[in-house]
Amino acid sequence: MPFLRTTTVETIMIKPEIVEENTNFVKVTKILLKTKRGCVFVTRFGKLVGIITDRDIQRLILKDGGIISPDTTAKSFMIKPVISVNRLASIDEADQIMHKEKINRLAVIDSNNNDEIIGLIDYNSTHAEIVTKFAKSLIHRNQYKIR
Repeated sequence: MPFLRTTTVETIMIKPEIVEENTNFVKVTKILLKTKRGCVFVTRFGKLVGIITDRDIQRLILKDGGIISPDTTAKSFMIKPVISVNRLASIDEADQIMHKEKINRLAVIDSNNNDEIIGLIDYNSTHAEIVTKFAKSLIHRNQYKIR
């Protein structure tokens, strides 16, 4: 479908939640609960170094039997490296990356600005866009169908 190769991830990305690597577990968890984004990105001096998902929090709690020090910092349980996509990449490219890497979220970066993290896309948003574009193309085709 050609429209998937021309529509960029920039059009569907949402604002990312970002914490510094020394942010404590309690604050990270509060951000995850409040924003309902499903993840936060972790930075060190403004550079993207990790990601923490709601599932990572669950794993950490289960691993430690529910007893986690509030002083536990993001850098001690973040997942790295973060898989990202350039803001000008197509939705099709992003979908292929998520499928290949078996992940549900991608950081959107601006490679023209020192790989600054500027957004977040997820599996649901890419597939919603794919379905919407496909439905619109079918409607458009049927308008000009000779009966």
